[in-house]
Amino acid sequence: MTLLAALFALTVAQNAYSQDMDDVGDVDDVEDFDQELTTKSYTCRGRLGAQASFKLPENFQISVTEDAWFREFRSFDRLMTLFGVSYRPSKYLRFGASYGLTSIYKKTDDGHLWDYRHRFAADVTGSYTTGGWNFSLTERFQAAPRPDGYNPYKYQKADYALRTRVAASYRFERVPLEPLVSVDMKTSLNLVNPSSLAFTPDRVGNVNPRFNKLACDRFRFQGALTYRIDRRNALQLYYNFDVGVDHPVNVDDQGLVLSVDGSGNLLRLTDKSYASTAGLTYKFSI
Repeated sequence: MTLLAALFALTVAQNAYSQDMDDVGDVDDVEDFDQELTTKSYTCRGRLGAQASFKLPENFQISVTEDAWFREFRSFDRLMTLFGVSYRPSKYLRFGASYGLTSIYKKTDDGHLWDYRHRFAADVTGSYTTGGWNFSLTERFQAAPRPDGYNPYKYQKADYALRTRVAASYRFERVPLEPLVSVDMKTSLNLVNPSSLAFTPDRVGNVNPRFNKLACDRFRFQGALTYRIDRRNALQLYYNFDVGVDHPVNVDDQGLVLSVDGSGNLLRLTDKSYASTAGLTYKFSI
């Protein structure tokens, strides 16, 4: 509990140095190299959520989760709704599928609007329990369709990714507490291959982008503490620290790469992002 309180205090302190930023944060530092341009962004968020899960016959379970995100703990950012179903054929194995709806709140000159994003996922989890310890490994495949208006030379219609999560938790017998630590790694599966794009205007008409590049571009480190109120109700306090490294390609809507040096060679772009999130979730199960 002391560790999570310290991490929460660190997030609040970081908020004092933050400025207004968009979904990925403002660019706070730019380093210009001969062949590389690196940008860094920092984001601080808070979350409040509720989850309800219901056991069904034949080892099935359904769940619904609602999370409210707050930018820098003071302004509303978005809602995330998740519907899930899982099947456990044995105590060591679980299969699951889910649908997520993200409702992003955006301010405009005329007031505000909602921007909606969708995500579909399928996962398999292997777990092992010994004493009070539980160890698990989850592999999740997810697909997130893009909204209309995306650049077809930079993105496909949907983003595909594989997420790998390793977690360890301990359940005390006499104390209603359960600490947990986990590491989550995201691998993008269909990034555009820069070699398939045009570097000079005379190649614009022959561009055939290939989306066959794989990259491990996100890591999430989580510490959590669950307090069991009773057998059906619980509260979970958690802290996430996300580290992202992207190498985007700045390409226009005709397939021409814009980020080139004076000799026409591709200029390597690197986006580094750091995100701190502290949250509290109420959990109900039956």
